[in-house]
Amino acid sequence: MTGYGPPNYNSWKVGGSNGEGGPLGPTCEDDAYDYCSEYGESQGCDCDATNDNCSWTTCFDSVEQVLTLLDEVEESLCIDLDNIWAMGCSNGGMFTYEIAKDERSAPRFKGIVPIVGLPPYGYSTGPIVEGTLLFAMMGNNDTTVPPVNLNDTDSDLTIDTANWPGGWYYTSLEKVVEDWTEGNACDVDLISDIYETDDTHGVGDNFLECSIGCTERDDGVRVIGCIFDGGHDCYTSEGVNWKPALDFMKSMANKMSDQDEVTLLF
Repeated sequence: MTGYGPPNYNSWKVGGSNGEGGPLGPTCEDDAYDYCSEYGESQGCDCDATNDNCSWTTCFDSVEQVLTLLDEVEESLCIDLDNIWAMGCSNGGMFTYEIAKDERSAPRFKGIVPIVGLPPYGYSTGPIVEGTLLFAMMGNNDTTVPPVNLNDTDSDLTIDTANWPGGWYYTSLEKVVEDWTEGNACDVDLISDIYETDDTHGVGDNFLECSIGCTERDDGVRVIGCIFDGGHDCYTSEGVNWKPALDFMKSMANKMSDQDEVTLLF
């Protein structure tokens, strides 16, 4: 499934991606290319009304697009409505956070699995529905959506250097895990590391490092953020392997209900 957009510019609308600025300021550097003209009125964009040069996605309502598809799936197929997940890569991964914080969609999803996708800087809020799960996978060599801060600025901010000069600002994986832990009414001081020998959550030796929140909950709710050895990879033989995420989703279905089937929307 892809988002709206003209040829070669299909995308999902996320917070700060339409040049509206952000709660902590612009979501890109001054030299970033403004993609608004690539979308224009045909994608619902008013380029004269933007506040900065950080436009880079469609302006159409991507949450509505997903919910329209979800309604069709529910009407056409017999699925477990308690085990619906949103999984996406890059911009699609960023969009999964939108699903978890939009009041129209959040109650309908069990959890999200963003791959090499983080919220634009200033737009990490955690889930609005307590009990929503997170399994995030980011590449340690990703220069497009870096998971960790490698500059002298705010430690919660990471900078896209793949598009230098003029990259975009994102939220660090550490900050996202903290926000999601807090959003699930858990203690951020209890966030801990998952070691390579621990395959309880389908992690095992697939990652360089992972952190986990909400281990104090006895209902199975978990918040996990992992870094793998790779770059901005959705799926390659050298990049990220989706199997740990699929194993996690299935294990959560088994732990939290009597079902073991998972429905994914990409």
